[in-house]
Amino acid sequence: MEWLEHLKIDRRDLTALADAYGAYANVLASAEKNRELLPLTASSRLLSAVYKALVEPRAARDEFRDAARLYWDLKHPYGSVLAVCAEDSETVLQYWNVAQERGGEERSGTDLLSPVIVSCWLSGHPQHRAEYRGILSRVLERSWGLSAITVGRLRLPLRLYLAAVEEISHSSRNPRTPNSGRFKHTIAWLERAAEPVAQAMQDRFHWHRVHSGILPIEPEIVATCVGIVRVLNQGNLRQNLARLLTETNASPLAVIPCEVANNLVDRDESGGSVLSREGELGE
Repeated sequence: MEWLEHLKIDRRDLTALADAYGAYANVLASAEKNRELLPLTASSRLLSAVYKALVEPRAARDEFRDAARLYWDLKHPYGSVLAVCAEDSETVLQYWNVAQERGGEERSGTDLLSPVIVSCWLSGHPQHRAEYRGILSRVLERSWGLSAITVGRLRLPLRLYLAAVEEISHSSRNPRTPNSGRFKHTIAWLERAAEPVAQAMQDRFHWHRVHSGILPIEPEIVATCVGIVRVLNQGNLRQNLARLLTETNASPLAVIPCEVANNLVDRDESGGSVLSREGELGE
């Protein structure tokens, strides 16, 4: 896959790591005291999903789903991010319902980011968007007051996610908006998310052996891209998101999560990828 050329990682190494972490998670899950090992099992399944997503995105959906359900068992909010990567409606809705019962009480940065990602996905997914119409705008409006707080594993300001999702939501409703400057907030968010990867790649010895402390893709970025793909698809803009961003000067490294998301997103009713159809674009 082209993104492996940009990441400068060998496909065989990623496949070996995905298989190793998946096998390790299986061993841990079968242990007699597996409840005590549940955090390690969940993190191993997560790593298996991340590495597999770079070589076999569609197969990675099962890994993301299993990881999401393990995090659900741990009552950890990060599972909602993984559930969106898997497009696992059951687990996504479980997390959403718990969040509503808590009345918006946030305990961590993930608690702030999760509603944005989940509401983005629910508002764009064809099975859920009618029931959750308007939910994204309400979550965005509520979240802007906390936008300076850093969230997720990358510790990016929440405002970067909010601006990107808001921008994409606007584009889905206004597909003829001129391309110039159209996705500036989305690109700014993705470029910031790519900075740790670009820095880690400078250490060629560890990076090429996939021994870096930085993941090639972060699930929170991929999950947001999955939601964005769904939001774009609900409007009249049905073109490959990564291609659109590349055409507006996004770096190849920054758009990799979009490419992965494009491959993770489920097929629509017509049997084609929701990003495979060309739409009308402003000149």
